[in-house]
Amino acid sequence: MKKILVVDDEPPLRFLFREMFGDKSKFETKEAANALDALKIFNEFKPDLLVLDVALPDMDGREILDQLKREPHLEKCKVVLMSAIVDTEEAVLLSRVKVDIFLVKPFNITEATQKIFALIGAA
Repeated sequence: MKKILVVDDEPPLRFLFREMFGDKSKFETKEAANALDALKIFNEFKPDLLVLDVALPDMDGREILDQLKREPHLEKCKVVLMSAIVDTEEAVLLSRVKVDIFLVKPFNITEATQKIFALIGAA
């Protein structure tokens, strides 16, 4: 069973991912609405996939990844980073952190689902 942590401060987006990973026989999903909860859950839950928003109320998603660099489990975890803002500076910053998929909000849910399922081997 794949363990997935979804971190976003927008309840509708967390709901969308909860629906995407709704098959309880394949996925165990946890959610966080802020960075502090995300860090705590990540360390205890040890997810196979981290779906992370860049803009959170208490910390930037890249800062979360920076803190998680100290966690050996991050190397085993796939990372999907989401943001509504993408520019050249953003691309340079993203190249410094471990990201397997970058989703630009708003994104096509069908395409995102296909990419994520292929990434975690759950197609």
